[in-house]
Amino acid sequence: LGAWIFNGIFAAEFLAKVAAFGFSTPKNKLYKAYWQDSWNRMDLVVLILSIFDMISSLVNLDRFIGSSAVRVLRILRALRPLRMMNRNPGMKTIIVALVGSIKPIFYATLFLVMTITIFAVVGVAMYKNTFFKCTDMSLDGELGQGIVECSGTYVSETAYLAPRAWLTPPWNMDSFPMAFLTLMRVTALNWVDVWNSMQDKVEPGVQPIVNNSPIQASVFLICFIFFGAFFALNLFVGFIVDGFYTAQGVDSKFDEIQWATIQKMIHQKWPQAKSYPPRNAFCQQMRKVTGSDRFKFISA
Repeated sequence: LGAWIFNGIFAAEFLAKVAAFGFSTPKNKLYKAYWQDSWNRMDLVVLILSIFDMISSLVNLDRFIGSSAVRVLRILRALRPLRMMNRNPGMKTIIVALVGSIKPIFYATLFLVMTITIFAVVGVAMYKNTFFKCTDMSLDGELGQGIVECSGTYVSETAYLAPRAWLTPPWNMDSFPMAFLTLMRVTALNWVDVWNSMQDKVEPGVQPIVNNSPIQASVFLICFIFFGAFFALNLFVGFIVDGFYTAQGVDSKFDEIQWATIQKMIHQKWPQAKSYPPRNAFCQQMRKVTGSDRFKFISA
């Protein structure tokens, strides 16, 4: 019942706008026609999908156009909340800002992909096949034990006899695709496990040694997190904020900066009352103490 009521209201709104402004040709040069406004086009598409959903609930359309097509069209009901954005100026501004930021966000994404690609190539060169380790942690990499000794069985921590296996964790640098995915994991600041594997690396085929090369792993990950996570994230945020200012009005940000600059100039040029030093000796000493840099540093 609610769908019939709301769809009836939106249909009446559609007919009223078409009667007032015209569908494709404007009736008044001061106002756009209904179809000339992109938000109205979106409203019409969502209205048609909603009406189709109501008809499909009454008539079995699966036998005519197929169940898959009907299922896809019903999924498009998720677009219904978009109609409310046209009535909310704040949400409308945000959507316009996001749409206007698509091009610079694409450039920021391209920069992030290039950064991950460069570090992935370097990671494969430095850490290929070095994340492998035996399930039997009693093997000592300092003695050169590794894949050769990782055979047979051993007694696990749960006191069960288990076969030895030479395995690599899900994050590794064995190939370029895996290195790319591993660095994407680090971009989400999920870097602790990757860092532990990097700093334990020895050479391919040898059991990792705890804290064998922490400096190399730390420098590699710190450089990547700075350029790949923080810097790229700041680019995304900066482009979206700039798009938001542009959606509000291109000159709005400039006007605010100009107003703040004028206020600062007025404050600097405002006539200052002339002050005279105290005549009392004690007050002079207190003035000297409170005006010193040491006192300002300590009191801060």
